[in-house]
Amino acid sequence: MIRALLSAASLSLALALAPLPASAQAAAQPAACPQSAAATRAAPLAYELRQPRTPGDRPPMLVLLHGYAADEKDMIGIADAVPGRFLVVSLRAPLTTPDGGYRWYVNRQTADGFTADDAQLLASRKAVLTTIETIVKACKTSPQEVIVAGFSQGGVMAYELVMMEPQRFIGGASFGGALLDTQQKRIVPSKRLTQTPFFIGHGEADRIVAFSYAEKAKAVLDSHRVILTFHAYPGMGHTVSDQELKDFAGWLTRTASLDK
Repeated sequence: MIRALLSAASLSLALALAPLPASAQAAAQPAACPQSAAATRAAPLAYELRQPRTPGDRPPMLVLLHGYAADEKDMIGIADAVPGRFLVVSLRAPLTTPDGGYRWYVNRQTADGFTADDAQLLASRKAVLTTIETIVKACKTSPQEVIVAGFSQGGVMAYELVMMEPQRFIGGASFGGALLDTQQKRIVPSKRLTQTPFFIGHGEADRIVAFSYAEKAKAVLDSHRVILTFHAYPGMGHTVSDQELKDFAGWLTRTASLDK
């Protein structure tokens, strides 16, 4: 899980993953915008949420999607590493794993790697979009400024969301993820897709999701003229490093025009 991986990568990130004291959480959260929530009909995915560290009206939203066998608590510590203007929400995948974690889809092994069932990808995509809509209304964030980022399986879902429905996002990011063959076939070229920036970060020593998946995704996104930022990290395995988070934070600032 990314919590353990980040902890091993840096002490600062490990500390960032620690929850706020209960008193601080209560002070930071309006009643209508809860710090965490269980799945409901209106918001079908459970989530953890962090309010912007820098107050402001209609803040942009960063949506985080965890990897296989993790949960919504796994990536929320990234909130302390991104620009303070963002409201950050980490979602829990809808499907369970045999060991009690959660997943966005069931992996299917192929001769040259893995793939997923389109129906499961679509169902998870719809659940993410519905949950985002509910949070936007409850937390009064800007519906025009939503960015989605995911790790591993969550990275696959970031591609699923942004490549299939670019009109709903101002950007997307995949950390150690993959753009599956079945997804590539469903991408429809559009002007909006060419206007939606995407960040790919991947360790060259990744033995879980091979670096070649990042290279293939880059080729596909380049062919669709997506505004792409691509980072390869020599020696990094299936994790997110300090440097990758710094690169991502800089990309977020530019993508959400926070530097203007």
